[in-house]
Amino acid sequence: MNMQKAIRTNYVLATWSGNRYNKSKDYLKVHLKRLFELKHSLDQITVVIPLGSDNEDYYDVGEEIKSKVVFIHRPANDRSYGQFIYAYQQYTNQFTHYIIAEDDYIPNIDNFDTILVQLIEDKKLR
Repeated sequence: MNMQKAIRTNYVLATWSGNRYNKSKDYLKVHLKRLFELKHSLDQITVVIPLGSDNEDYYDVGEEIKSKVVFIHRPANDRSYGQFIYAYQQYTNQFTHYIIAEDDYIPNIDNFDTILVQLIEDKKLR
């Protein structure tokens, strides 16, 4: 009997509302809007807000999207990797897979999460 654990995926999004080379303040809004236009099977979408990333307008993504996303506050001002590790630590053992992304990289393929998870699972079988 196959007692394989059910796949649960957390999409972790590192963010920054401060100065960038490109002055756009819409990275997060565009990213999440596109994410919800795509077909996916994500169990949770986690947006990490690091210390110092305090532009409230940047994180105003609308009530409909906000209700589908978990926002967590990182008590340090660090780059993406620190945010990814922090999110993992907050949800250790709650998910089987974590997909990590930055707010200025936008997914663009339906079922991208299923494709990524399958690639990992196929690799495990080799």
